Parts: sequence; structure tokens; C-alpha cells
Amino acid sequence: MKIAIDCEFNGFGGQLISMALVAENGDEWYQVLTMNGIAIDPWVKEHVVPVLWDEDSFQMPMERKDFRESLHSWLKQYENPTIIADWHSDLVHFFRELAGENHMQSLSYPCKAELLDLDASSNIPHNALEDARGIMRAITK
Repeated sequence: MKIAIDCEFNGFGGQLISMALVAENGDEWYQVLTMNGIAIDPWVKEHVVPVLWDEDSFQMPMERKDFRESLHSWLKQYENPTIIADWHSDLVHFFRELAGENHMQSLSYPCKAELLDLDASSNIPHNALEDARGIMRAITK
């Protein structure tokens, strides 16, 4: 099973803001983290924050613990998938979410990761869900 991933984060190398996973069977997972008390990068404030949600993807922002639990629950339905990204930082954030605060909180999740140079068009650039959908379209065409 192939799963496309895209993340939005607070500037280059910055804190994770949102993550989306789109499986080749059409199943999707999208969540946004709370941004309480963090200074938002000006570019992110202008280009990412206004498109964090569309009418189909609104989710209340989650605390990291709930975000990770939701991600782990969704991933468990897929056995040994290939996680496909078009930017290395997306994979970094994905694996950070698998690694918890300590060993007990970490998820041992067998998977492969591929970083591809893709021409993935998005209907809403800088929205992680739309970008992940674009990646899936690019790898399945």
C-alpha cells in the first residue's frame, strides 16, 4: 500500500503544524496541531494559516498527545506501507511523530519511506491534505 504524506510546519525546519496522509485506496487522515503560544513565521501566517482547512477538511486543532494517538490509530490499519513524500522534512516530521517522548510512547511501525521528485499539483497549495492528494495523483497517474 502506498500512502502519500504532506506536512505544514512553522518555517524552514520549524514546528509541525499539520499533517495529512492519503492512502492509494482513497482513505485519508488529516489533523492540525494547536499553535498556542508559538510565534508564527510571517510567510506561514500569510500562506499556510489561511488554508489550514477547507469546508471538507475542518478539524479542531489537537494537542500533540491526541494528534499522535489519532495518527497511530489510523496507521494501524495498514501493514508495511510505503510512505511517499516530495520533501524530506515531511518524512522527518512523520518519523518524529512515531517516536514519542520516551520509548513507551513510541510506535514501532514497520514501513518504507520514499522521497520522490514529483510534479504534484495541489488544488489548495500549502494545505497538507490537498498537497497529499496531489502527491497521490502524481504517483498513481
